[in-house]
Amino acid sequence: MEILNSHALFASDCRIQVFNFLGELEREWILDAKVTYLRTIGGPPKREHALVGLANGQVLKLFVDNSFPIPLYRTTVAVLKCELNVSKKKLAVLDLNKNLVGFDLITQTQIFQ
Repeated sequence: MEILNSHALFASDCRIQVFNFLGELEREWILDAKVTYLRTIGGPPKREHALVGLANGQVLKLFVDNSFPIPLYRTTVAVLKCELNVSKKKLAVLDLNKNLVGFDLITQTQIFQ
């Protein structure tokens, strides 16, 4: 579970749900694999976004006001943790095999492993 300015995000198996503080379901994503990592990464009120890692190796960005997840990166094993830098242009992904990969989201190139 993650708390945002006006919403709460809940992840369960392959599903992420966004509820407002009145308890009403506002949005739901059903993803291709089990959610293994969920973290909010800020944004303007009611337009916050989250970083999601999946068991199939995908890393997605979700905006609470958008129905479509944005794919950022894909690896071959489950994602344990992923982080964006302050400018949100570089991504670090730690997978189940303890491999750490740095990825530039602008040039779509791997920086380090």
